[in-house]
Amino acid sequence: MKISEELQDVITEVFHIGVGRAAAALSEMLNLMIEIEVPTILFMNHADLEQYVDKLQGEYVCIGQNIRGELEGMGTLSFPLDNGKTLVDKLLNVTSTKLEFSAVETEAIQEVGNIIINAVGAAFDNVIGLELDYDVPVVSFLDTPIPIEPHSTTQTNFYMIATTSIQIVDFDIEGTLNLMFAYSNLEVMEQIVKNL
Repeated sequence: MKISEELQDVITEVFHIGVGRAAAALSEMLNLMIEIEVPTILFMNHADLEQYVDKLQGEYVCIGQNIRGELEGMGTLSFPLDNGKTLVDKLLNVTSTKLEFSAVETEAIQEVGNIIINAVGAAFDNVIGLELDYDVPVVSFLDTPIPIEPHSTTQTNFYMIATTSIQIVDFDIEGTLNLMFAYSNLEVMEQIVKNL
């Protein structure tokens, strides 16, 4: 399926609206200024996805949330491990020298991911009219920022990934927000956009 330029523009704009709302929610939670980059939309096959992810090797804390309904996919919010730990320390008002996450710290960063991923998903609900449901977010400690284990979005050959950077400048914290959908799912969105 060929994605129209109109659909690419709509996806970029809706993702940008959602990320703006997510940044506002995180800013309110932390009482800090949050900066976001203009989102990038990537289209790639499974081999390209694996190469893309391999280039981002490191230590990450990743909050992943399955998205179901009219689009099947996954939202992820990932931070380099030290950035994620700094964020949790600021949220909980504690100071720690260890990079290990306690159960309370894991729950705190899980909630951050839940708020941000749902804010972005809500933009697709509100602007385009898609009906989406979200699984409970799962926190993972990975060597890549995007989990690509067997999952509904990775059992296909082609993907659309919307990605952007979220920065908390005062504390030099940077994370990456990704929405990943199976390319074939976009047929639904293409039809909806044509009917707007």
